[in-house]
Amino acid sequence: MRLLWFIAALCATALAFKLPYSNNDVHLHPLSPSEVDPSAARVKRQAYQVHVAGDVSVSVDKGGQTETGAWGAWNPEKECSRTCGGGVQVEKRQCNGECTGASVRYVSCNIDDCPEGSVDFRSEQCSQHNDSPLDGNYYKWLPYPGKNKCELTCKPDSQRFYYKWADKVVDGTKCDGISNDICVDGVCLPLGCDGKLGSQEKNDKCGVCGGDGSTCKTVEGFFDERSLSPGYHDIIMLPEGATSIKIEEMRPTTNSLAIKNGSDHFYLNGNYQIQVVDKPLSIAGTQFEYDSRKAGQDSYEKLVAKGPLTEDLTIALLFQTGNKNSAIRYEFSVPLEQDTPYIYKPGEWSECSVTCGEGVHTRTPYCIDTATQGRVEDELCEEANVTKPETEKKCQTVDCEAEWFTGDWETCSQSCGNEGTQYRTVYCHRVFKDGSRKTVDDEDCKEVAERPPVQQSCNRDACPEWQAGPWSACSEKCGDAKQYRSVTCRSEKEGEEGKMLGADQCNAEEKPEDQRGCNLGPCEGLKFVTGE
Repeated sequence: MRLLWFIAALCATALAFKLPYSNNDVHLHPLSPSEVDPSAARVKRQAYQVHVAGDVSVSVDKGGQTETGAWGAWNPEKECSRTCGGGVQVEKRQCNGECTGASVRYVSCNIDDCPEGSVDFRSEQCSQHNDSPLDGNYYKWLPYPGKNKCELTCKPDSQRFYYKWADKVVDGTKCDGISNDICVDGVCLPLGCDGKLGSQEKNDKCGVCGGDGSTCKTVEGFFDERSLSPGYHDIIMLPEGATSIKIEEMRPTTNSLAIKNGSDHFYLNGNYQIQVVDKPLSIAGTQFEYDSRKAGQDSYEKLVAKGPLTEDLTIALLFQTGNKNSAIRYEFSVPLEQDTPYIYKPGEWSECSVTCGEGVHTRTPYCIDTATQGRVEDELCEEANVTKPETEKKCQTVDCEAEWFTGDWETCSQSCGNEGTQYRTVYCHRVFKDGSRKTVDDEDCKEVAERPPVQQSCNRDACPEWQAGPWSACSEKCGDAKQYRSVTCRSEKEGEEGKMLGADQCNAEEKPEDQRGCNLGPCEGLKFVTGE
């Protein structure tokens, strides 16, 4: 990997450049046997057949010979070349007299997939040379695409050369990571999607072997945002199950395509680093072919994959300074059971929410009609259960300078009166760009600002108390009667225009009586008594 340095948004502009993705600086080791041009290898090939099924075989003899003569029966020459994943069995026959036609044919065998977690067959062949010294050194050998797909060319891990270990890979080895084709006796032969030599079966755009393309729908559109800032910009989200994926730049730029998953983990060109890609990338259960075609100082980039994807992926653009705009076409197919006329466009990320420390980028995804590419109500995407892109992600800027941290004020020690006090935590700390915090010496903060207070007065209001008004006149002019007065809960004395409070604010046990008996003397005059 090579690091591309980008300018920050507020810094002076500088041009970042796109690195080549070809391996022009990877050379064939001087001690290696020379590579053979694949076209020459095919010309030298003798007549042969591939067995299709039953008694049906297909001649691949370019000489156009008609089969004649007394040929004997086909007999296996050796066992299947592989135990799983699609091997090849060689069969031969003898001519009893004068014959024309092929004496060799190849039959597909053990076409079932290998168990999950099995080592790639070509990688396994390269690794068998880990114990073979080259010029006195031992290496960990990995597959490398040389001139001839069916020669065993391998490259040491972290080295810039490759070596041809064998003129032919084992029969049944994939020619590359994209097609179904396999190597047979040093020549790349077409293989049907059913895993059989001679088969004409092909995957349709939906990824169905022998299908007619009726089980999926194609989604296509353009990303042509203007005035983009340097950095990553999401282009489109590819849903799980997507097939026949093609993403391509329509004009040459110094920008780069990137691939990430739903957790913002990059599989290609993440963290402002451009990867040197020399073979298909295994991502989300499929192989992505990453191609870059030079055009002067710029290049056209393209991503192609058959699918289906085993997880949601987002295709992003790593936009660099010096480019005015972008023009990217995308196309993919989704199964009809996942088909929806609506998808989310991710939207642009905002600037980081902070200027130092760890903050967040936010964005507002919006729903579009896949037919018109026009924006529609978000409810349409929600009703269709379309996965909505993340709306927030962390961002890191620079470490913050030391500053005072102030905690929340604690509860006041008194609810009223003249002695209420509350406290809080105050200390000097630094916040770093990864979000971590560290307490530092107070002197580091005093250069920036005075230390905030750690205590303050609170609830210094007069406590509520019962206040009683004057007694009323006796309710009767003679005899037993009652006197009444108002008793209210107030924050201050009545004479100081205290604020009336609810009765529950004062102590009920201390409430003065609000009525009492009174007697202004006996009543004079006749007194009537009723009897039985």
